[in-house]
Amino acid sequence: MRRRALRLLFHRMAAVVALAGAVLALALPLAGAAAAADLGAWTIQNAPFRAVIRLQQPPAFPEAGVAIEVPEFGQTREDLRDVLLTDDEGRPLPIGVVWRGAGDRVLLLARALEAGKDYFLYFGGSRRMSEGWLPKIGLLMETRRLPPGTGFDSWEMLEAGWRRASEVDGVGFAPAIYSGRNPFGESVNFMTHYSGYLHTKGMSDIFLYTLSSDASFVLVDDIYQFGWPGRHSPRADAGTVPGKDVPCATEWTKIDYYQAKGGDGEPAMVLGRRRDGNLESIPAAEWLHPGTSTVARIEEARGRPVPLATVKVHSYIGYGGRWYYDTECSLPPEGLEGWSVQWTFDDGATFTGNDCRRVIPGSAARMVTVSLTNGSEVIRGTRRIIFGGDMRRANVNDRDDLAWYVGLLKGETPLPFSGSLEADLLFLRDFGDVDTLGKFAGAWLKQNLNPTIPLWIDAEVAWLRFLAQSDPKRALAELHGLGAETRRDRAAWLDPLELELLVFYQHDAGAADRIKQIALENISSPTARMADVRLDNKPEMYAFLQYDSPLARMADVRLGDLYRLLGKYQEAADQYMAVQKTIADDSERRKLPAEDRAFSITITDFIKGGFRDEALRELEMWEFRHPMAKLDTDFLLLRARTLMLFGRWKEALAEIESFEKMETDSPYEIDAEFYRARLLYEMGQKEEARKIWREIAKDYPRNELAEPSKEWAAKP
Repeated sequence: MRRRALRLLFHRMAAVVALAGAVLALALPLAGAAAAADLGAWTIQNAPFRAVIRLQQPPAFPEAGVAIEVPEFGQTREDLRDVLLTDDEGRPLPIGVVWRGAGDRVLLLARALEAGKDYFLYFGGSRRMSEGWLPKIGLLMETRRLPPGTGFDSWEMLEAGWRRASEVDGVGFAPAIYSGRNPFGESVNFMTHYSGYLHTKGMSDIFLYTLSSDASFVLVDDIYQFGWPGRHSPRADAGTVPGKDVPCATEWTKIDYYQAKGGDGEPAMVLGRRRDGNLESIPAAEWLHPGTSTVARIEEARGRPVPLATVKVHSYIGYGGRWYYDTECSLPPEGLEGWSVQWTFDDGATFTGNDCRRVIPGSAARMVTVSLTNGSEVIRGTRRIIFGGDMRRANVNDRDDLAWYVGLLKGETPLPFSGSLEADLLFLRDFGDVDTLGKFAGAWLKQNLNPTIPLWIDAEVAWLRFLAQSDPKRALAELHGLGAETRRDRAAWLDPLELELLVFYQHDAGAADRIKQIALENISSPTARMADVRLDNKPEMYAFLQYDSPLARMADVRLGDLYRLLGKYQEAADQYMAVQKTIADDSERRKLPAEDRAFSITITDFIKGGFRDEALRELEMWEFRHPMAKLDTDFLLLRARTLMLFGRWKEALAEIESFEKMETDSPYEIDAEFYRARLLYEMGQKEEARKIWREIAKDYPRNELAEPSKEWAAKP
């Protein structure tokens, strides 16, 4: 084989032929006993379920049998002693048991099936005696989770790791030893074992080679022959590829191929041969394979629904070193009249209805139980959810993708003991709205009472903001009731949050003294100089800092915000100006109009791009640089639009209403009305919002917001 061709073999891993049986279609036709009458009598009376089996492709070699793959939904025994195959007259037929994966699949081998006939696989309930046989099992692939501490440097090390690997991802018949992924689970930190028979009739020996990432080892007729130990990429050429001439004196030579993949790079598993002087991967036709069959339908003996769920993973999104999967579970509506459906996931999450869709964090396999209830009757089925195979990759930089994932989480009820809760909270912390984040934060805090946990402060801030949307007094009371151990980072989060609650939510004139106290308490230097600032020749009662503390300046700006929101515009202007005078400016404020415009353009671009954190930081820089901008620029409108990206509706509405009262002839008047309507809509006052949008569309038909106003006015 030419060197270039062998090097390119690795790059074809993604194009590997799909494993036969690696993905089982779950949307199988289901039926009750009434429909089953057309297909044959229910001959095994104590079996609650049966699958109708039909031959699809006979085996090339009879000793391989015919593969039967049936979904397992919690109704078979662990030892499969309840499984019985019959012909259409009820006569038992011999079968060989290959594998049972709870909630996944049952793999069996029938000795022989005839085309054009129906066969019945009964299962569930009592133990049954089925005639067995010993087939020559075709090429089979099994993957397991890689146990910690497994060695890659020798066959003995890898074999010991395989024996310790108790968590099985999946098992399925494979076309060849040629794959670039784990079809049954996550493609990192896993082990693979292929086992099957290679057709070697008329040969005395054969040169075999392996390409793999990471380690791989080859056994021939149960004897170790060669391998490629260590952690490495699969790149090799004809001179460096690991291989060996191995004996093959019989028609079928048994091959066992083991591979292990750690956490870096793409996996690869290839067993090749030398033929006519060239190196090539061994084609599927050279391996022993069973015949194939199809499952025509699954039936329940008494005509009740079959609790077999269809599971589909629509997409996944990566963030913060974690994966989140958009997962849907459903039952066909036929036959469910009178039955209620509940879904219970292994992390405690529950949903009702014929289908449910949710975000599942992490790539480890999960289990879901579906319960069908009709009066006193309850039928349950379980399904295993695996996150492998082809699915769309969503993007955190796509606003529609983010909105979809946040929307799915919005529909969940977070549970304190959920194993998914912390991962969901981390995602929502950076992308969720106040209401959704607050619900998850509240649930997480019930089981995480230690303030030293890194996530605790973020969760507490989210929870108090959530409370403030409906009950600012309660939020402030809870903040004041926090223990002394939480006050180690007062300036970092506690005091700024208190200022936010006092000013933007409570709107209490009596809060002015507390705001001044916070400013004085946060002088970062004990030698900070105080200056008596005079405005309009009137001595101020409150002395301002020559600021060496950002929080002290923030508190003074927030005092101006409080006056502004209370309608005390002159006091607000005086307060902002007092702060402004403490800010060094070599241009004597001649540059401020240009800086205001630059801030406005930058923040507008951030808002349009959905970069809410960046927009908020830019707003903070702007108000620190020019607090007076709140009175004569679009600062308040932009701050409201930024807060809308966080779902902080109440705070945003206060800013827009303040802006409209102060800027009655503003060029941003239509913008302010449009976004005020948006806020009213989000806060449940939809008819009032529609009225505003209709007026904008009617009175200002040429404005760029006229068409968006029509669209929003038409929303339900």
